[in-house]
Amino acid sequence: MDMRKVEAKAQKAQKKRKSYLSKRVDGVVFENEIDGVKVINMCTWLDHEFPEWMNDFSLDAYDRHCERVKSWCKENKAHYYGRPSESFFIHEAVEETKEKEMSIVLVEDLS
Repeated sequence: MDMRKVEAKAQKAQKKRKSYLSKRVDGVVFENEIDGVKVINMCTWLDHEFPEWMNDFSLDAYDRHCERVKSWCKENKAHYYGRPSESFFIHEAVEETKEKEMSIVLVEDLS
């Protein structure tokens, strides 16, 4: 294989990795950025913070998760937006976040 092709392929892979790594907030990948607000899905956040979360539905685990959500949001100056499906609107989450002069929102569909 031509050495230039190998180098080009390696550079492309490195650029893709940098792009992926830059789409993180405190180690958590965010899926979208809407109007300057980084949107993080609660399940993605839980996978990062509590990899075992799907195996433990105890009240103790729920309390731990809630406390960690609060502290993570405070540490990262993030807004929490949780609503049932029928009243969950991503544009509303973004607007609330901007009104609070924040640039990160942790969203949760409570249905």
